[in-house]
Amino acid sequence: MVGYSNKQIRDFLVQFFADDPDELAFFCDDYYPAVKSEFSEDMGLKRRAHQLTLAAAETATFDQLLDHLRAYAPEKFTEQAALLDQTD
Repeated sequence: MVGYSNKQIRDFLVQFFADDPDELAFFCDDYYPAVKSEFSEDMGLKRRAHQLTLAAAETATFDQLLDHLRAYAPEKFTEQAALLDQTD
């Protein structure tokens, strides 16, 4: 898979969960409970996406994160996957 920057992944997560920001917490319940435990009640979507991005970057698991997103919401992932290929 192509290498992505933290910003690309973070922006993708924000866009992916923009329709329902609370859904990111449910996603983390299923795949990243340690990351979810770092979320606070007043933390916004972008900050939560940043936390998840940092966790994936620290363990070099962006590919795994994208695979989990694809499994979690396949149609949505397919619709939005082109966003990953956009450059800033």
